[in-house]
Amino acid sequence: MRTKKQKIILIAKIVSAFFVLLVIGVFIFRDALLQKTIVEISHKMDRDYNSSFSIKKAHFEGITGIEMNDIILVPKQMDTLFRIEKIKTHISFGICSQNHSN
Repeated sequence: MRTKKQKIILIAKIVSAFFVLLVIGVFIFRDALLQKTIVEISHKMDRDYNSSFSIKKAHFEGITGIEMNDIILVPKQMDTLFRIEKIKTHISFGICSQNHSN
């Protein structure tokens, strides 16, 4: 029979392994998640705002970057509201420290 400490360590290992597998899964399927999100946003814009929203190409660059090409928003039966040819961005996961000086 296992002691209480051994059970806690075992549970911690299982939770850690599950978390690592979850992060790896999201990383592997992140492009599919991005495409699904774009489709959902396009449908929402069409349904709720009577507009056509499209992104011709979107993909991740590295771990923290994303690039999108040909982003277009056109209200129905109106002129194009905006068209963005190319946009690139990177997300920083670093901890921001603010220096407050008096």
